[in-house]
Amino acid sequence: MSNASTRLASAAEELVKAVSLEVDSFTHQKLCTNLESVKGSLESRLNSITRVVKALGEKIDSGIDEVNHNQADIKNLLDKQNSFILKQSSIISNQHKINNLQWAITHCEVGAFKYKEVSIDRVISSEELARQAIGWFMIDEGLILCEKYVMPDFNTSPPLPVLYSTESYDDEDELERSKQAFRDNMKGHIMKLIGKEPLLSKAQNGEYAIYYD
Repeated sequence: MSNASTRLASAAEELVKAVSLEVDSFTHQKLCTNLESVKGSLESRLNSITRVVKALGEKIDSGIDEVNHNQADIKNLLDKQNSFILKQSSIISNQHKINNLQWAITHCEVGAFKYKEVSIDRVISSEELARQAIGWFMIDEGLILCEKYVMPDFNTSPPLPVLYSTESYDDEDELERSKQAFRDNMKGHIMKLIGKEPLLSKAQNGEYAIYYD
């Protein structure tokens, strides 16, 4: 190949390289521009999404706060209704109790029985004792039952001793059984009058008292 041809070929090669570099530089610049454009678009969309999510979160928080507030209002309303119902139930119950006691105190002969004092043979009707108990019930108190009250069939005279008998006579046991029978009968008498079982309570000093409840 001649020198002219060689120089021409070399010049052409340099021209191709220069064009390639120019093309690469242009492509790189365009690519960078496109990347910046995409990046800006993504950031814009991301910001938009962030605003939407934030707004949605605020709405949700507001909704939750409103629900919690409504729940508190509902709870307060239910508490007030329950309190009102309890008060009304108490009023109705007290009125029912008063009505029962008013009827009972004028009908104390219903369910009456006979009893006596342990050392006196005079038999007494439980009507007046029941009337006293009902009167105490009306002021939310109870009636103390005398320890001397027994049933009329209690024998105050000890039996004649039987010679050579191995059996013993326990007067105290019989007395306690008769006292218990009196208390049971008194409780039954009151129950017939007030329509419910009264409370029979024993104090620390051994005395028994009967209450409405």
